[in-house]
Amino acid sequence: MKKNRCISAVVLAAGKGVRMKSKKPKVLIPLCGRTLLDTVIDNLLKVNDFKEIVIVLNKELLFLKRKLEARNQRIKVAIQLKPLGTADALKSALSKVAKAASDIFVINADVALFKVATIKRLIDSHMHSLRAATLLSAVSESPAGYGRVIRNKTGQVERITEEIDLCEEEKQIGEINSGIYCFKKGVLGRALGQIRRRKNKNEYYLTDAIGILLTQGVGVVSAQTLEEILGINSAADLAKAARIMSSRIVSGFLAEGVKIMDPANTYIEANVKIGTETVIYPFTYIETQVVIGKDCSIGPFARLRKDVHLDDNVTVGNFVELSRTRVGSGTIIKHFGYLGDCSIGKKVNVGAGSVTANFDGLTKHKTHIEDGAFIGCDTVLIAPVKVGKTAVTGAGSVLVKKRNVPKGKVAVGVPARIINKKRG
Repeated sequence: MKKNRCISAVVLAAGKGVRMKSKKPKVLIPLCGRTLLDTVIDNLLKVNDFKEIVIVLNKELLFLKRKLEARNQRIKVAIQLKPLGTADALKSALSKVAKAASDIFVINADVALFKVATIKRLIDSHMHSLRAATLLSAVSESPAGYGRVIRNKTGQVERITEEIDLCEEEKQIGEINSGIYCFKKGVLGRALGQIRRRKNKNEYYLTDAIGILLTQGVGVVSAQTLEEILGINSAADLAKAARIMSSRIVSGFLAEGVKIMDPANTYIEANVKIGTETVIYPFTYIETQVVIGKDCSIGPFARLRKDVHLDDNVTVGNFVELSRTRVGSGTIIKHFGYLGDCSIGKKVNVGAGSVTANFDGLTKHKTHIEDGAFIGCDTVLIAPVKVGKTAVTGAGSVLVKKRNVPKGKVAVGVPARIINKKRG
């Protein structure tokens, strides 16, 4: 990297995302448990080259400003007052960029599948050159939907053209624009001032800056895979991106020694932890913020929802759903059932068909099952309720809220009552 040069990142997150056809702002739509915007920010924070990360939001997203800036000291927020396109959005960010920054990296918030190594390669190429701009491109056999990188007869970049402006011949070009760039800050401001508003969309296109800066040098770095620059603009794009992201997550766990028996039919979201030697059987869905210990067995057809924590040697079998639940080591929940807002101790057996009735229509309540308890098949636990250590519930029992089962006792019936019979 050239001496005395430092780079700031700008994330363009002010777009409306009309093609997504969602009431939710596009950048807040989840991808494998994280929003598109969070996914991009998380990866950019891994790039130590960035002095700061400036997020450009529209006025409707102003409520995110405080949360984003509190998240990391490198994050700043700029507001695009009117929806006037990507060039105007970048111009809105310039006042927030540190004076010490010599270069600016730019990415759209809907390009969420890029790899950190690719971004570092782009930055290194740009910062070791004297070019005014460097862009990331890729080659696609099906380039429809993307702007194209137009080159002259000598192979030099001539311009970037959005698909709406392509002639029939240019539509056959396979090299596509990623919307990811590095610019020298000093020339960028002047180039943005020269961009004219496009009549067809009443917007200022950032892609026009490339044509303006050609005489000062424009370079191209190729992405290693096409999926890295997938723009997520529709529900179909989102589904494709989710498959790619989940596959990457699954591959990461396989490399760490987790035994995933059927990777193609296992869905794991971001921010999940799984211990070594754990086995995941097919058609299992593990949501974000789930922690699974070592030597566990999960599935098939299991669903672990947010805020589930399994200690070591836990078995969660077929058609079991857990939500906001902690399970102690050695516990077995093998067949059918729902356990929500529950704390379960060590070496508990939960029989088939058992459920916690945790919601009374207004509030969700807790269920506590202590070490060594035995929950008979088809037990309904109406929260709040507690089952003591080594206690037993008979098959088909209904535990009424606040009628706890004491340590070592047996409860049976509807509603359940304590009987004198001792366990075993």
